[in-house]
Amino acid sequence: MIVIKGLVVFDLDSTLIDAEIVDELGKICGKGSEIEDITKRAMEGDFNYEESLRERVKHLEGIRQEEIKEVAENVPLTKGARQTIKELHKMGFKTAIITGSFKTAAEPIAKKLDIDITIANELEFKDGRATGKVTGPVTKSNSKGEVLKKLLSDLKITNNNSIVVGDGANDLSMFKVAGYSIAFNASPILTKKADVALNEKDLRNVLLKIRDNVC
Repeated sequence: MIVIKGLVVFDLDSTLIDAEIVDELGKICGKGSEIEDITKRAMEGDFNYEESLRERVKHLEGIRQEEIKEVAENVPLTKGARQTIKELHKMGFKTAIITGSFKTAAEPIAKKLDIDITIANELEFKDGRATGKVTGPVTKSNSKGEVLKKLLSDLKITNNNSIVVGDGANDLSMFKVAGYSIAFNASPILTKKADVALNEKDLRNVLLKIRDNVC
C-alpha cells in the first residue's frame, strides 16, 4: 500500500504541454496572432486574467468540439512529462492539473499522462460548436489558489505537503498556498515569488528538485 506523501499540482499550458491550448485553437479560427498577444500579456501580469480569458474565448466562437479534441491529442508534451508523473506516483504523490484551459482539451492530456485529478474551465457549446463563452472554477486571477485550498481540504493534505509547478501570473495565488513552488520557464512576476526557478524545458528537472528539497 502506497502512503500518500502529498500533492503535486501542475499548470497545463507551457508546463505539462509545450504549447498554449487557447493559442493553438486560435490558429484554427484564424485568430492566432490576436489570441497569442492577449495570452502573453496575461501570463506576464499585464492584462487582468478574467478579462483576458473571456476576450480570448470570444475569438473561439464557432470552433467544433472535435477540433479541440484533435488539438489535445496532438499537442506536444513537455520533455520529461511522462517520466516525471510516473516517478511522482511511485514516490507516493497524488498529481493534479489546475488550469484556466478547457476540460475538452485538458482531460485527454491528463488521461494520457495518468494525472489523478483535473480541474479546468468549460467552454459553452451549442450544436457542437463553441459559443464564445466560458464558465468554471478557474476564471479569475486568484481562482487557482482558492481551488487548491479546497482540493487540499478535500484530500486531507496539508498546505505544507503540496507542491505547485507553473509558469504564469495566474499561478501566483497557488504559489501563496503551496508548501513548495517551482517556476517553470516562467514570467518574471512568478519567478520572483517561487522557491525555485527552472529555465530548461525538461520536467525531469522538476522531479530532481522535488527529490532534493522535499523528500
